[in-house]
Amino acid sequence: MNHDQVRATFGKHASSYVTSEVHAKGEDLTWLADLLKLTGSETALDVATGGGHTARVLADSGANVTAVDLTPEMLDAAREHLGERDNVQYKVADAQALPFADETFDVVTCRIAAHHFPEPSTFVREVHRVLRSGGRFLLIDNIVPENEPLADWINETETIRDPGHARCLSISEWNELFADAGLTLQHDSAWKKQMVFEPWVNRILDDETIIESITQRFLQATPAVKKGFEIQVENGQPTQFALFAWMVLGKKS
Repeated sequence: MNHDQVRATFGKHASSYVTSEVHAKGEDLTWLADLLKLTGSETALDVATGGGHTARVLADSGANVTAVDLTPEMLDAAREHLGERDNVQYKVADAQALPFADETFDVVTCRIAAHHFPEPSTFVREVHRVLRSGGRFLLIDNIVPENEPLADWINETETIRDPGHARCLSISEWNELFADAGLTLQHDSAWKKQMVFEPWVNRILDDETIIESITQRFLQATPAVKKGFEIQVENGQPTQFALFAWMVLGKKS
């Protein structure tokens, strides 16, 4: 999917990312704040800010925040969500070609977005480039298990649901990208997040045929997939399932 297609898809659904329970109220927003322990003197970059939830946490700490997104409508939604703040700036930008000078930021964040990036290795190198020496990068994203059949199933499913989905990586793949870019692991934690099927499948989609095809994928999944993603079915319809998520903090030495 090219940039114009991404903008068209996410521009159409920008407001839903502001109100989405997963994006707006995840416990990881609290964990993020606790882990970074910002003092208010930092310059921070929030990449693919979406509805602006992470940018809000950074701004509430007093940091000077630049929120970037490829989709102008997303930035408009984030600005409306956060309100006018002197310490938040907004800029349209590609995560894989950040329009900032080397060593500009003390902190870079990216939450529930990197699975949309076609070249995550380029993204991580860009983060390393714009970080100052000693700067920190906090990434939160959906991941896949190391089990290849399970990883393939959820990535294929997400691609059907979300035309902007590139690929969720595994922890081992992310660790390799961090190491290759020169980021030293400071902390990481993984968890499962429970998803309600209906709002998840409807957040981007309005095509009943595609929604039905995804519904059937859940109903016809192998026992291993149903167990791995904790798929629950009631009255012949999927109701809940679990996704794998990961938070990692890296430091530029």
